[in-house]
Amino acid sequence: MTGWGWMAMTITAIVFWVLVIAGVIALVYYALTSVVDRFEHHARATPEQLLAERYARGEIDESEYRRGLDTLKANGDAAESRPRRTAPSPSTSAGDSGPGDGPR
Repeated sequence: MTGWGWMAMTITAIVFWVLVIAGVIALVYYALTSVVDRFEHHARATPEQLLAERYARGEIDESEYRRGLDTLKANGDAAESRPRRTAPSPSTSAGDSGPGDGPR
């Protein structure tokens, strides 16, 4: 092999390893940032937090903010006093009726 052949082979090997290392770094970076993003997106803001953010950004004024808080508190108290719905037990689900259960 001539001098140019060795030079081309050396440059090709260097470029190959630089691309492999850059690929590994990119994969690690993507994996770590996507994990952080998933946790941030799953943490849902409460209605009070959303209202506070809108007030902080200047989208609403103080009177709208106070009125919204009062409404949320009034609805929150009403929601807590309502009975909670529960999922039907497996024995009462459709298709599980026995011979003496009768119509539903």
